[in-house]
Amino acid sequence: MNRPILIVASLALVTALVAWLVFRSNPSTLVKVEGGAKQPKETVEVILGLKTCEVCGYDALKEAGMACMNCGYAINQQTMAQEMLADEHSLVIQYQLDYFLPDTLGSPIHFMKPRVSKKGYPKSATWKPLVFESEVFEYHKVITELEQARTPGKPQ
Repeated sequence: MNRPILIVASLALVTALVAWLVFRSNPSTLVKVEGGAKQPKETVEVILGLKTCEVCGYDALKEAGMACMNCGYAINQQTMAQEMLADEHSLVIQYQLDYFLPDTLGSPIHFMKPRVSKKGYPKSATWKPLVFESEVFEYHKVITELEQARTPGKPQ
């Protein structure tokens, strides 16, 4: 008569023990918050079926013509008109020059790194940039010279 209750209680105890062992063996599944309490880590949204962005090379594009969820650039007729460019190829080149512009002149540009962006999107292994590192450096040099020419009193 009490046997079904005993079986259910035993199963509940085994389940609780297994859960405790899993969390104990993998403490990274918990995050310590103020006051010492532990809470589950934030979940990560996984979006399947993303396309590769022509600009940054990350799989972060829901559909062609929309803004990339990683770099924010959109390749479409409207942006070509705004940038006064006649074709998508020229627009991608312009956006890649802006996207890969280094913080300091002469810093190496790693087109294929990081493998996962700061926003969590993977770099496509088949993507290739349309610009060369030397072109990005030259573009950076011209932009820097233009900015210095606009700012009076700044050393050139």
